[in-house]
Amino acid sequence: MANTSIQGRVVYAGTNQGIKGLAIVAVDFDPLFSEEILNEDSTPVFSDDDGSFSIRYTPDQYRVWVLDRNPDIVLRVYGPGLRLLHQTAEHKDVTDSTLTLTTINIHRANIEGWLVTNATLDPTQPDLRADGTPPTWTTGNEVVILKDGETMFPMLTDAINNASTSIHFMNMNFWLGKGLVTKFIPDPPSSNVPVNGFRVHEILKVKAASLRSTNILVQDIPVFGRIFGADTDGLVEDFFKGSRASVRSFPIFLSLLNLPSFMHAKAVILDGSTAFVLGSTMSQSYFGAQGHLIQDRRHRGSLIHDISVKVVGPAVEHIDRTFTTVWNAADSSSSALSPAVAQPPAVQPGIGVQVVRTLPGGTFTTSHTGGRALPHGETGALEAYQRAIAQAKKFIYLEDQYFTAPEIFDALLERMQMPEASQLEVILVMNAKPDVSGYPERQIQLIKQFRSDLVTALGEPAVKKRLGIFTIWSCQEAAAKYEIMPIYIHSKTAIVDDLWATVGSANLDGASLNQIQLATIVEQKLADQIEEGKWWKRLMMGIVIWLLTPLVIALTTAVKIGMARPTQHANPGQARQPTRSTELNVVICEKQPDPAVPNPTVVSFRQSLWGEHLGLTSLFPVPGTGWIDFWNQRADDKLKNLLNEPTQPAGLRVKHPAKILAWQPEKRPSRISAGWV
Repeated sequence: MANTSIQGRVVYAGTNQGIKGLAIVAVDFDPLFSEEILNEDSTPVFSDDDGSFSIRYTPDQYRVWVLDRNPDIVLRVYGPGLRLLHQTAEHKDVTDSTLTLTTINIHRANIEGWLVTNATLDPTQPDLRADGTPPTWTTGNEVVILKDGETMFPMLTDAINNASTSIHFMNMNFWLGKGLVTKFIPDPPSSNVPVNGFRVHEILKVKAASLRSTNILVQDIPVFGRIFGADTDGLVEDFFKGSRASVRSFPIFLSLLNLPSFMHAKAVILDGSTAFVLGSTMSQSYFGAQGHLIQDRRHRGSLIHDISVKVVGPAVEHIDRTFTTVWNAADSSSSALSPAVAQPPAVQPGIGVQVVRTLPGGTFTTSHTGGRALPHGETGALEAYQRAIAQAKKFIYLEDQYFTAPEIFDALLERMQMPEASQLEVILVMNAKPDVSGYPERQIQLIKQFRSDLVTALGEPAVKKRLGIFTIWSCQEAAAKYEIMPIYIHSKTAIVDDLWATVGSANLDGASLNQIQLATIVEQKLADQIEEGKWWKRLMMGIVIWLLTPLVIALTTAVKIGMARPTQHANPGQARQPTRSTELNVVICEKQPDPAVPNPTVVSFRQSLWGEHLGLTSLFPVPGTGWIDFWNQRADDKLKNLLNEPTQPAGLRVKHPAKILAWQPEKRPSRISAGWV
């Protein structure tokens, strides 16, 4: 008899209490390594008051490719923010007309609250404490937000110079050399005189002679990285050769189960007691300032906006544990480096901080990595975003280099339709054109779909009032010229309801959160070759692709599946995880935040950040018409100023202080597309 239904029940772990309102989806793993949703119209069913659910379907749902086959069924349970809470083991070759599942147990803390539990898909997770306290959350921390490179680089330079026992340094790239100045004297440099200042790599080299240990970890990007100038491990090894500093490269081919394996996390830990979690690569181009002047000798022509954070206190242990995990995995034949010991509170009561990560599967597989083995990796950064979005009631502010992760838009779409979040406003600050091939098109596609779905659900007037999307620009009068230039957003930060904020290295894209979007990159790269080349190049490329169509289809299909079945989170039921990078973020949030009591650190961060973008020295309470209306008005005023001021005589122009403009869905943005003439 053919299988036509599934039934089961989901309860809170350790109790017999059913969980109401969880979304249930049944999936058939077909022989061609794809998935067919069995639910009617691909729509989830929801658990009832007792936690029970039933899904019905016809055999046609799972006999798409092979007639008379029986389904291989996996059940997925989703909670708030469409976050995957649980996935059952695969039930192969199901012949029962109704597949009755054993009771599904999910820990209450894995469903509720603001903070990550890292127990996704695994209610027996040993790091989930009996009292529901999330792992890696500590209080008693001192936190300093470092906005833009002019703040971060000098402070980091001084901290490294003052280290007394040890330095742990990790960054994807380290563009050292005489050209890299991390603290200018004077700052900013005087015009028409040689630039002078301190260079952090030279300080590191000297300090290593007097410290117990100095360990420097960078990414190794062989072949292509060296051809295209994206690899610095050789430079770093040569510079520190003969010194007491130890240098390791994190191999891109470290694990055959996670290719490519990018170490995108960026941190510096000093004496085991102070940590910097960085957004920036160590490069002169990241020396941006709050003013983001186009003519600035410190950044040498690149306008980049970024956010980093300094932490002192108990959270440093968990930041350093990430460093030692990656350091030890990079060379498992050497003696393991132990993480810093737990630090006492830096201040009382201090700030609540949770350290969250993205870690690939198949890479950190033994306890040699400075803690328990992590064969499936972690997806704490994704879980942190999903939890915060699911709790939001007032506003969600997302500022990121990339917006290509569908999980984020799914969570936003669900939350904005919730009755309890009927006044929720969402502000997105993004790049007009991300720097990864395929990302501009993917970003436009997702945002258009997101907005269309919102209009269908809420209506156009509500969407205009509750959703704002912006880019940031700089303008500067230079003699008779009036220069306009986009500011590239490299930050990976978010703020929710003045109760929660995050800063770190994890972008809102697949590689940083869950699964690298290689298909998007590869397919668009081919399209760009056809679209942008000369006519004869386009013709030749078209012929080649036509002749190699079967191979192209096979390659892009293999890329799409990443040689592993897709899964939203690190999945202990799946031996092969989707390919993802190594990331590190700091979350500022109390264990049980009170919506009526804003977090002072988060409020201060928001006011400083929004003040920079909006061109205000201070921010008042929420305007009567809401934040979106206010942001839109500032963007409109900025555009009018940009259209008018270049026409005025030199020396009489008055620049509007705001930097924001409304985002335009243009693949290749130009001054015309931004409304300029």
